[in-house]
Amino acid sequence: PLMDVFRWVPDFKGMAVGVNLYLLTRDKPQGSETTEGPFQAGPSTEAVTMRVPARQVRIRIESLPDASTTWRLGAVPLEVQPAGGRR
Repeated sequence: PLMDVFRWVPDFKGMAVGVNLYLLTRDKPQGSETTEGPFQAGPSTEAVTMRVPARQVRIRIESLPDASTTWRLGAVPLEVQPAGGRR
């Protein structure tokens, strides 16, 4: 892995219920994809902490079940550092 993902700061508008964040990672460009999560965030969540090593990362955000509300996603700030470094 080239990096570690440590934190996600949710940026939503109009979110009344929560969401699940999944990180889909690969250690090699053509390697198999691994799903990390779910990491839950609600309307009052300031940050979600994690430690996910990876070379490539995609994100998937899903509304929680029974969430019949709409929301809008702003920026997707992930705190990422080179792998093996100290925080």
